[in-house]
Amino acid sequence: MSYRLSKRSLSISESQHQRSIPDVSLYLNEGFTKTSETKEYRYYVFSVTATNKSTENNSLVKVEMIVLCSNEEGFISKIVIPHDPTLVSEIGMPSLTTLPTKVVLMSSSAESGWLLFKIDRKVLNNKKIDGYKLLFSDSNDNIFELEPIIVREIHKSDEVEKENDFD
Repeated sequence: MSYRLSKRSLSISESQHQRSIPDVSLYLNEGFTKTSETKEYRYYVFSVTATNKSTENNSLVKVEMIVLCSNEEGFISKIVIPHDPTLVSEIGMPSLTTLPTKVVLMSSSAESGWLLFKIDRKVLNNKKIDGYKLLFSDSNDNIFELEPIIVREIHKSDEVEKENDFD
């Protein structure tokens, strides 16, 4: 009898331990790009949901977009751009709910919002964008990655119609 109780107790303990291990899942809801009126900057905007499946609290302490680009000679560059929630007014869509630079994820909870990135066209300087990905670092030094595939372009004429679609 005590063997079965010990075995059951161990099983419960292992299960509790497993649920306490940091486990964040990320989901890309939507994404789009927008060019500034001066054509000097391009904005990348992504709606993301982060879910903490663990019974322990966690935080996303850093969110970056990595842009891979190449020039005519085939040299590949990597540009790292941090998420900047203050760009919401610059983009001209103040109703978007942005995620903060540090996202607190309580145990067994989810947070959703928009991530904003800005690329100066001078940085690209005749380079072709080959791809990009979003990197998330949590408070336990884990790194999570999302690779958006399709990003649509929002034009000034679309803004009034589509702004309400992104809330």
